[in-house]
Amino acid sequence: MLLSLVACGKKTDVKGVVVSKHVNPPHTIYKPFYNGKVMMMMPYTYPEEHIIVVEVDWLNEQFKRNVGYDLYNEVSVGDSVMITVRIK
Repeated sequence: MLLSLVACGKKTDVKGVVVSKHVNPPHTIYKPFYNGKVMMMMPYTYPEEHIIVVEVDWLNEQFKRNVGYDLYNEVSVGDSVMITVRIK
């Protein structure tokens, strides 16, 4: 399994361990929208997010990744995964 993470630097494939996973439920916020002199509050809905956290020991760093529902249910805490990161 290969996940992609983006940061600054050179791309490298590294092996890490899933240390946690959680779901952020969908939620709605209201943003101001100006139409001439009239301000209206427009709803903006964020979709559900499935987050896994992968720790790479030799980089001494953890990476968060929003993955799809299927991949989220496929991996468990403690599983090893290959990810693509940009090393500083």
